[in-house]
Amino acid sequence: MQTPFSTISFGVPTSWESEEIILQYLKVRQRGLGAKPMEKTTIFPKISYFLVDGYNLNDTDPYFYITKEVAKTQMTCIYPDILCVSKQDYDNGRYYSRMGCRSRVNHDFKNEKGEYQQEGRFNFGVQTLSIPNLLWSCIRETSNWNELSYQERIDKVKDKIKSYTPLMQKSMEWRYNQVKKLKPKNVPILFMAGGIARLKAEDSIEPFLKSTQSSISYGYIGIGDVLEVCTDRQHSINDEIGLDLGLQLIKTISEEANKIKENTGLPVSVYGTPAESSIYTYFVTDVENYGDIIPQWLKDRGYYTNSFHYPSEQSIDAFDKIKAEANFHKYSNGGNITYVENSGKLENWKVAIELMRWAYECGVEYFGVNTVSNKCFECGYVGDIPYNDEKNTYVCPNCGNSNPLKLDITLRCCGYLGKYNFTKAVKGRVKEMNKRVKHIKPFK
Repeated sequence: MQTPFSTISFGVPTSWESEEIILQYLKVRQRGLGAKPMEKTTIFPKISYFLVDGYNLNDTDPYFYITKEVAKTQMTCIYPDILCVSKQDYDNGRYYSRMGCRSRVNHDFKNEKGEYQQEGRFNFGVQTLSIPNLLWSCIRETSNWNELSYQERIDKVKDKIKSYTPLMQKSMEWRYNQVKKLKPKNVPILFMAGGIARLKAEDSIEPFLKSTQSSISYGYIGIGDVLEVCTDRQHSINDEIGLDLGLQLIKTISEEANKIKENTGLPVSVYGTPAESSIYTYFVTDVENYGDIIPQWLKDRGYYTNSFHYPSEQSIDAFDKIKAEANFHKYSNGGNITYVENSGKLENWKVAIELMRWAYECGVEYFGVNTVSNKCFECGYVGDIPYNDEKNTYVCPNCGNSNPLKLDITLRCCGYLGKYNFTKAVKGRVKEMNKRVKHIKPFK
């Protein structure tokens, strides 16, 4: 059975009833589903929380007590994710939930009354460019690659990105021409029943596809990997040189996306692709075609890095990771998120509060804490339950239990949570999840 991908977003209450609903919902999430001792972490619906300075960010804010409960919930069962919004935008109605795990539609869409419209916004496609693939092409075409400076190497990649703009535009136009053929009767919940609009069965949906009520996205993966290769693993987005080079790449992508937007009139945005499967499928294809020039460390790792993220298998302080990745959020205007990994349930929920505040201060738009909440119902162990490659399953480190019916393995693959004692992720994604370092250490 497939669980519907849905999200509930909340933040500043509008009545005492809404306050109570929010608090009780959070407490239900903290308890988990099922009778003791078999409570399981809830995976759907996803929940997200609007964090607004002046309302719920600081101790003196009137709804800070709700933020405390949010922090306790994060430290128990991963969600809610945090949507950082300025008080000015919130007061003006310019705040929106995300679609899927991170997708973000243009915030400037207004209805006939001139008000920011929060509902009925949608994305109709993502075309993802593999930046590492372009890098391998550059290296193969450049006989003196090893003699080039870091900047000259990045310049080569930037030129290659620009050369792919006609292809990216063609793919977006193809997607648009396919979707515009749909009639409201083909997707009645969206275009007839009010999910997006209330049209007649044979009306055209084309006007919606060219408005800022929708978006079509220029996706990308692998900026972190390209930086490592181009700087001989000397720099990353966590230092001044690497950050500058990484921002040059994302700015180039943004500029090229804007060119496509101008050329086509389509609502093109830049999307930090979660790449649930393509971090592996793209990698495997590249190994087949460029195996002679792909460095051994990357072959050994076996996958690419999502969008602009700091490589998940490399150690970095949680606050440093947030600060480094925050620089990329405004350029990924079609979708972004920053996560930190929590090594286990922490009684000190104040850690989550400080992380939220730091993310807000740094300019992160969407933020999450991945708390290890795995359980073994055989012995009662709660914590990290590692994946055993030989047994091809998760095995409790305390008692050796590997029966999926007696385990609760709840992990975030990309944006949504999954029950990996039953669900099997793509091979490369399993490797990535198992290699993630923990940025938050438990108190002794």
